[in-house]
Amino acid sequence: LVSEQSQVLINGKRYSIVGRVSMDTLAVLLDEDANILPGASVELWGENISIDEVAGWANTISYELLCKITSRVERITI
Repeated sequence: LVSEQSQVLINGKRYSIVGRVSMDTLAVLLDEDANILPGASVELWGENISIDEVAGWANTISYELLCKITSRVERITI
C-alpha cells in the first residue's frame, strides 16, 4: 500500500510512506537516485510538514498525535 498522502521529508524532498505504521517503524518509497545514507535525518512533522497536515492524513487532530508520543522519544527544548 503506497499513499502519496502520507509523507516524510528526507534531504529536503518528500517521500511517500509505504504500507502501515507498525509500532514505531515505517517504510518509505525512495527514488532510485535518492542517495540517502543510513543515519539521515527524517522529518515526520516539523518545519516543512505541519503536524496538522499529518493529523489530517491520520483522520485525527494534532493534539492527539502529540499526546501519543511516548517517553522513548528524546525531547529537545530550544
